[in-house]
Amino acid sequence: MVASSLLFLVSACSNGATIENWLAADPELKKTLASSQVPEQIATSATTAIGNSSSSNSAINSSNPTSEQTISLPDDFPIEIPLYPKAQLTKVQPGLTTEKGKTNWESPDSLTQIASYYQQQLKANGWKIIKSFPENVQQGNNALTASRENLKVTVSLSQPTTDNKDNLISNQFAIAYQPIEDLPQLTTSETTNSSENLTDLEPNIETTASAVYFSDLDQTSEQLRPYIEDLAKLGILTAYSKEGKVEANKFAPNEPITRRDFARWLVEANNQFHGNAAGEKIHLATKSDRPAFQDISVNDPDFEIIQGLAEAGLIPSMLTDNSSKLLFQPDAPLTREDLLTWKVPLDLRKNLPTASIDAIKQSWGFQDTANISPQALQALFADFQNGDNSNMKRVFGYTTLFQPKKPVTRAEAAASLWYFGFQGDGITALEVVKGESINQSAVNSQP
Repeated sequence: MVASSLLFLVSACSNGATIENWLAADPELKKTLASSQVPEQIATSATTAIGNSSSSNSAINSSNPTSEQTISLPDDFPIEIPLYPKAQLTKVQPGLTTEKGKTNWESPDSLTQIASYYQQQLKANGWKIIKSFPENVQQGNNALTASRENLKVTVSLSQPTTDNKDNLISNQFAIAYQPIEDLPQLTTSETTNSSENLTDLEPNIETTASAVYFSDLDQTSEQLRPYIEDLAKLGILTAYSKEGKVEANKFAPNEPITRRDFARWLVEANNQFHGNAAGEKIHLATKSDRPAFQDISVNDPDFEIIQGLAEAGLIPSMLTDNSSKLLFQPDAPLTREDLLTWKVPLDLRKNLPTASIDAIKQSWGFQDTANISPQALQALFADFQNGDNSNMKRVFGYTTLFQPKKPVTRAEAAASLWYFGFQGDGITALEVVKGESINQSAVNSQP
């Protein structure tokens, strides 16, 4: 029995492959076991991958937040610089202070709207326009420069941002400001050869302003609208403001004009119309002058203009024979007799003639002549001698009532400024507009 078993083992050893196969595990069972382990391995690998991915995303999200950070305007930004209502702040240059800085903005509005807003807002808030936007600002890369007290501000328009199909995305502009004394001083030769630098250094109300756009001129009478349109092209008129808030692009032609606003327009118009005649311009006062009115201090934004008119004797004040005129009342409505009293001397360019009530009755035929002040009588008499160019005929048309205390509308005030001159020797706003166009064409045609 033992011998038989040994014989079997010896013969089996001669066929090792057969024994190995016989002792090996069942192949089907091996496949089953292997397949039962795969899902666990895949699950383990997937869990590891997801975990690594989550860690990676967390790192990315922590370094690049999905929500945009809002850029806030620093408290040091000067409050006297107006901010465009439909603009978003995109950048604040480092080191901004109340005296110096630069900010970048973008807006869906057109460059023309942005330019018109700053042209009107700055002028309405006592800024002097040093360098204006050009007539066509749609190409971008244009700038306006203005000054107020010791601060200079520049509003620069950039090329519009568009998509791949040239559709407008936004318009961009920058506001930069700095103290005037920080500007470089020019030598005599540099001043002679660089009128642009000279303009930047010396604020001057006589600088020609760019055109302004008003959206409500359709509310103006047909007789007065052409006068307003011509003056708007010269940038003389400003937008309507109420309670210190300027309403951009609104002229409000039928609203009463204040004495302050008409003083601005009067000086601006006179100095533009006489651009080449320095002796005919109204010089602005300086803050070292003693105020002519108790309610217009040297800190008033229009002190230089109103004081300049008083110094020139063009408006009644303590400096003239009207020693009782202690107050200017800048926010009071301009009356009809105020209008004639202020404007006619700039037409006549000499002392007003003496006039009596009878002289006005015979010339103008007013029924209410007895209610007119003595100085207004003189202005009316001189204005009558101006024929068809008289302010009365241009502004009020034919009338037998002067109504001296009636407030003047903004449209009427503008119409009075359309012409400066006496008995045919004068100039209209339309002629000034054409003259500027000719000069501009000559400049553009130069090589």
